[in-house]
Order: sequence, then structure tokens, then C-alpha cells
Amino acid sequence: MKKHLIPVERNLDTSKEDQTLSKANEAIAIRPKRGKLTLLSRRIYNALLYHAQKQGVDKPSYSIPLTELISDARFNSNNTELLKTHLRDMQATTIEWSTSSAGKKKWISTQLIGTVIIEEPGRGQACKITWHYPQEIRESLIKPNQYTKVLLEISGQMRSYSAAVLYELGARYLTSPGRLTMREDVFWWASVLTGRSDIQEVD
Repeated sequence: MKKHLIPVERNLDTSKEDQTLSKANEAIAIRPKRGKLTLLSRRIYNALLYHAQKQGVDKPSYSIPLTELISDARFNSNNTELLKTHLRDMQATTIEWSTSSAGKKKWISTQLIGTVIIEEPGRGQACKITWHYPQEIRESLIKPNQYTKVLLEISGQMRSYSAAVLYELGARYLTSPGRLTMREDVFWWASVLTGRSDIQEVD
């Protein structure tokens, strides 16, 4: 299969140090129901959320130059086929939302990200990525009521999936009154910290 390559721009943009994502707490401890998420998948997801929040909650879809996503996700590759693999992983991962108000409860299970379009107009022209979020959770992702500040610069320095998750969990509970994480069983934690859905045993 012929691999599509796109130019990767590298520059020393100091503004990247200030890229702060307001990440919905429900989107931090992601437990895949099938498949597996990777460190790069998480970086891509955070970068897409960051840009979607900058563009606003009222937009039905979001678009940026593909080179911008590659830079912000610390992708370090110009292979669009590899990028598409990680995007498919996110589309195959479900996320659960549970809310309660005035005695009413709501549970939503939906995919992590919706339709994604990559436009490659040809040599010498900029590629663009457009993506959507499931309508049921789009507002909760783009303008969350309860969120954790995640720095893309620090997230990009993590060298394993579990380290990236622990960074976000630590940031979430650092400011909580009890500074304690949720109480869950060991299999739940193993799945969250590895991004895997097939864990049957924990040593």
C-alpha cells in the first residue's frame, strides 16, 4: 500500500507552552469497551479537543490544518496512514457519561469521537482535518461544567499511556477537597491506566 506523506513543519513556537485544555472529568478516566488506546491516541484526542474549544461550542464541526494537529499532538511522523489508524481507534472507543440532577439520572454511552475527514488537495496545497463529536456529548466536551486543566506541553512529555493518564488524574484530584480518586476495582484501574479492554488478569 502506498503511504501518503505530508510535510511536517517544525518550529520553536513558545506559545505552545500556554496551550491549556479544559478537559471534562468524564473524558479523563477513559475505559475502552473494545480495542486499545495508545499514548499517541490520547495526545491526538487532547489536541483535537483543545482546538475545538478554541473554535466554540456552537460549531457542528471543527477544522484545522493537518500540520497543526501533527505538531500539537507531538506526532513526529508524516505518515497519514498511521495517523488514520489512531483516529480509527478513537472512533471504536466508547465513553460513558453519568449525570444526576434533582433526583434524575442520565447515562450515555457513545463513541469517543465521531466522523473524521482528511482532505489532501494535492502537491503544494495544505491538508486539512475536519472532525465531529457525538451530538449527545459535544457541549459537555467543548464547554464542560466540571473539568481539569491539562497542559498539552506537559502531556506531550509523557512517555507511556499510563504516565499520561496519571498526569491528568493527578491534576484532577490535586484541587479536590479530599484529594482522593474514585473507588474502583483493580480491573477498572488496569483498563484505565493501560487503555486496554481485554484485561482478564492483574498480577
